[in-house]
Amino acid sequence: RGQTTLWRVDPDVDRVELEHTVDLGGPGTASSLSTKGTFGLLVREDGSAHLWEPARGTLSEVDGSRQATSSCLLEGGRVALGQPDGQIQILGGPTLHRPFDDKRRHPVLTMTVSPDGRRLAACYFPTFVATWDLETGEIVGQRVTVMRVDRLVWSGDSRRVAVGSKVAGPTFRLIDVV
Repeated sequence: RGQTTLWRVDPDVDRVELEHTVDLGGPGTASSLSTKGTFGLLVREDGSAHLWEPARGTLSEVDGSRQATSSCLLEGGRVALGQPDGQIQILGGPTLHRPFDDKRRHPVLTMTVSPDGRRLAACYFPTFVATWDLETGEIVGQRVTVMRVDRLVWSGDSRRVAVGSKVAGPTFRLIDVV
């Protein structure tokens, strides 16, 4: 229906409380929330990404998100936008350049930020993953070729990325990040 709701869960007393609700203006396809619940990133079916600040009651469209191939919420309400040419634009920060030398286009399919907020894992078309250090803008480790990627998930200590794939049955691969 286009509504997004933030709930507060208290497992000690088995209670759920409504905190904030916002109308996205159309059906959503993805959402993410910062660790402390200060920011949310909501993506609509039309591809537009919207930065939500529940406590302030603000919802604003992220400039350039309709042309992006993916989006990811970073610490402090910053947003990374994956581009069709393989670059990653960080709004309010540097652009992360393509992690390959050939002239072919390798769109960014999906991205996820590490729990410590210092690294970003990105999957590029057709099938490889690169990990970026957000402080230096440099690639950490090597580009890794994988099967079709459905999901990227960081380990709690930010030292590994699990790459999930549904090709030939549900599988995943762990990538160590140096």
